[in-house]
Amino acid sequence: MDVENPQHLAAGLLNQECIERSLTREAPWCEGHGADGGYVGGGLLYYSIVYMLRAATCVCIGSGGEFVPRIMRQAQRDLNIDGRTILIDADLPQAGWGSPQWRDEGSFFRRAFPDVEVHFITSAEAARTVAANLVIDYLHIDGDHSYDGCLRDFELYRPRLSSHGLITLHDTELHRRDPRAGVHEVIHHLKSRPDVELLQIPSVGRGVCIVRCIQ
Repeated sequence: MDVENPQHLAAGLLNQECIERSLTREAPWCEGHGADGGYVGGGLLYYSIVYMLRAATCVCIGSGGEFVPRIMRQAQRDLNIDGRTILIDADLPQAGWGSPQWRDEGSFFRRAFPDVEVHFITSAEAARTVAANLVIDYLHIDGDHSYDGCLRDFELYRPRLSSHGLITLHDTELHRRDPRAGVHEVIHHLKSRPDVELLQIPSVGRGVCIVRCIQ
């Protein structure tokens, strides 16, 4: 960087055009992560986790608007590592948590991020098959928001985390809008356990919690 040329300094660290063109474009509900247009919001947290850990294997459970898997994969691209981003969604709108907007292979997400591996199966089935032999560096849980469903995903995938792996739980504040949501109860449960450490960030979108499992 030429520190004598202020134009280099003024360019900024984040490329807002890239964010708007690739990361928030046709990404419904990205506002749930505090993102909008050229503002990446909580996406910067997800990106930073992948980037800091040099996460070679990222798994996203549930993503109605595919915002998080885009962020995961973009960070891997920027790191120029031979990594995998895996998206698991059962597509069960009858369960009450919505249906993905990107199922059509002609969708922007499927065209712009063809290197994200997509599996339309339940997270439980994926744990037995897709993730059976994985070592996961970063896991994002955003599928079944009920207490039982969220805790089940945590317990199923925790053994597959790498020694430095991290988990994020999304929609920790959703219960304020939807009484069925139980992610906040999962966090309350995890707080009582000696084998995890948590950092809650309720003010970003609908809330997110970072979980570190103590090996």
